[in-house]
Amino acid sequence: MRKKMLVGCTANCCILMILFFVWKRTEYFPYMFQEKTEYGYSLEEIRERLEYVYLLDNTPEPRSERYYGELGSLPQENAVNLQLYLARGNRILFLPESKANVKIEKDGRTYNAYYSKKMQGYLFYLLCDWQTYEAGIPVNSPESSSILCCMATNEKNADKVDACSKKGMDVYDTKELFYLGEVQVDLSDAMLSSRSPIEVHDNIYVNDVVGYVADTLVQAGEYGKYNIYLNRLHRIQDDKYRNGWTTSNIDCVIEGNGRQEYAQFIIYDGGDLDERVFPLSGPHLEDSLGYFSDYFSEEENRELIEKITKQPRGEITLEVRKQEKEEVRASKEYDEPDNNSEINFDIMPVEDIARKLSYACSYSNWFGMAELGAPVGTVRRFDGQEVIMYLWDYEKGLLFIPMNNVNAQLQGAGETLCPVYINDRGYMEFYQLNSNQFADGSGQLDTSMITIKEYETRLATSLIKQESRVKIKIEALTELEMPSVKKDKFICAFIQQVKELLTQAGKYVTYTVQIGEYETLYTNKACISAAVIGKQDAYYIRYMIVEYEDMQYYFWAVGFGIDGSLEECDSTKHSMNKTCIERTKQLNRTDIKIVLE
Repeated sequence: MRKKMLVGCTANCCILMILFFVWKRTEYFPYMFQEKTEYGYSLEEIRERLEYVYLLDNTPEPRSERYYGELGSLPQENAVNLQLYLARGNRILFLPESKANVKIEKDGRTYNAYYSKKMQGYLFYLLCDWQTYEAGIPVNSPESSSILCCMATNEKNADKVDACSKKGMDVYDTKELFYLGEVQVDLSDAMLSSRSPIEVHDNIYVNDVVGYVADTLVQAGEYGKYNIYLNRLHRIQDDKYRNGWTTSNIDCVIEGNGRQEYAQFIIYDGGDLDERVFPLSGPHLEDSLGYFSDYFSEEENRELIEKITKQPRGEITLEVRKQEKEEVRASKEYDEPDNNSEINFDIMPVEDIARKLSYACSYSNWFGMAELGAPVGTVRRFDGQEVIMYLWDYEKGLLFIPMNNVNAQLQGAGETLCPVYINDRGYMEFYQLNSNQFADGSGQLDTSMITIKEYETRLATSLIKQESRVKIKIEALTELEMPSVKKDKFICAFIQQVKELLTQAGKYVTYTVQIGEYETLYTNKACISAAVIGKQDAYYIRYMIVEYEDMQYYFWAVGFGIDGSLEECDSTKHSMNKTCIERTKQLNRTDIKIVLE
């Protein structure tokens, strides 16, 4: 109302109008820059992670899909001063000092901000390191992370959210931002030359791509010597499955026989898949000139191809001969899980449901899932919350929302009035907990982690409201009943990998391995963490393990470090390593001795 009265006023009124907007802008920040927060990473650890993600994020790409908007690209300098903020869900927002267009004074501190008149909000860079998960279990690494642009505003509405989503931008509420501190980072060109190599020896994903390339060239009669220059190997999210799913992605340059092609492949690794490799880059057209791309973008990709071939992260030499026959590899068959052990929330007593919810939240909190980049990074906020629960036919599992999130009432099944939360996009939004059908009683978590789901409001008529409400209680896992872990194939593979990691580092002493997390993600996938404890050192090691053939495994490092090196797993390297080592020791789920001589 006040804004409308000011429009069309005299020059004095215009001055008042300007002062009004300056006052409004300043008023965002008393709510915005709070300093009390629970977050397990120090400023130094965030700095290292941000630099490493920036390094990987500047790996050559065919075309940039990032949207930085008015902020533009990050300054490529060796000493960039940043202010860091934490948004709801443990999302890291940051802004270089040189990008600020407004300085805000509050409580003796100066805050940098970039205010966009066009977007009507504050723009920040966003460290996206929470994007890959399976069954709600975070399987993130810097290789799968990126840096994007986002906006913070205290006037979130459907129009703003929609406008930002079209530009690939997340929107955060300024009232939910916490100030973390200042760091100085190196974003120089010199730093970009230090990318870690991709291990090509006994790498099933690389082997699958090489095999696919060889088969394709043989079928085309393109014989000769080829070089494959690897650019990136990482996991990407695929949410078409109920609990979330990830696949592997490799991009490379294939050079030989007078031609060069940039190619990108998806490698599926869940269960029994005969044809695991899918050429994402093409060819897509009947008259395509390329074997692994449409080739129409040769000029566009020329600079990209040159960058990759000059600084590859891995290189394979391939000899394609006429007499070669396509190698047919027998696919591994996996037994479907026994669904008799699957949890049925439809018939479960409310008290048991409450225990399952509280256990999942306690488990997540105990093992630092928020810091690992869980899709729901706000699980600690559920503590003490009363929640209302729903079941329905569209999805198995349990839907729930805290009562203090409710902002609408919709008609559910049987004309029952259902309290729901409608988000800024106009969808019903719920938290979800599912049964884990792949848990076999060997000590694995028997549910998923908590995920977020949204649905159109028209589907509310299928919601089956649970009459009783429950209260979530987050406790130390030592206070709850924690199943012991049986030594199955995944545990044995994990122990063997730990031995190799220690041996490579010359650690020829005795260690005790105590298992912490254990979640089965699929018939051939598991996520396991452990405290590896010696007399003078200790490590927290976390892997997503993929079985790709009988007794052959690939290990994706998904811990608190920036890579899977033993140094990054050390208790002295990251505070969350030390925390989770101590918590795992308290559980005493296993006591496996390994002697290295």
